[in-house]
Amino acid sequence: MMDSRADGPSVVGFRQAREEWIESRIQDFADVLETAGPDLYELLPADLGERRLAAAVTVARVATDEARARSVAETVRLLERLIPGGHRHDLTGAARALRSRLAT
Repeated sequence: MMDSRADGPSVVGFRQAREEWIESRIQDFADVLETAGPDLYELLPADLGERRLAAAVTVARVATDEARARSVAETVRLLERLIPGGHRHDLTGAARALRSRLAT
């Protein structure tokens, strides 16, 4: 993001702090998937871009499904679209395990 010449030090500082906060949350969520859902973490395809971001988005989506009381089957359908050949893995078990860990 480019800073406008009209932006003062407080605006630039705010943007930098916001960027650092977002990066920290991405890392936190990626760490959650790596530790609480290592099976899913290992299945994430490499072509999604930065692995940390893909992991963070996956955790956020699984947590959203849990919070909205969506079924595990709905979460599994999402994971099958995300993970090539996902149907060959125990995505149901992995989704259940991650959701239960996120709930605590």
